[in-house]
Amino acid sequence: MIQPGRLCIKLRGRDKGRYCVIVEKLDKNYVLIDGAVRRRKCNINHLKLLPEVLDVKLDKESIRKELVKRGYIKEKKRNYTPRPRAKK
Repeated sequence: MIQPGRLCIKLRGRDKGRYCVIVEKLDKNYVLIDGAVRRRKCNINHLKLLPEVLDVKLDKESIRKELVKRGYIKEKKRNYTPRPRAKK
């Protein structure tokens, strides 16, 4: 059943194999997804629906935090070091 908060896996496209969450049902064939993918419109035939439903606010940060907490994705780390400031 397609409902907001449903956990899914992308089956096709550039994000194949990544976890995502349904944010909103747009019409009978399309949903809005977010998670380890960019927030975008997606065909439901390109998703594998999992039995788990997340009970979180459906904004980018809340979804990502919940997926990291449950171990579906890794937390992003900054890959730079700040430059030391010059002394005056």
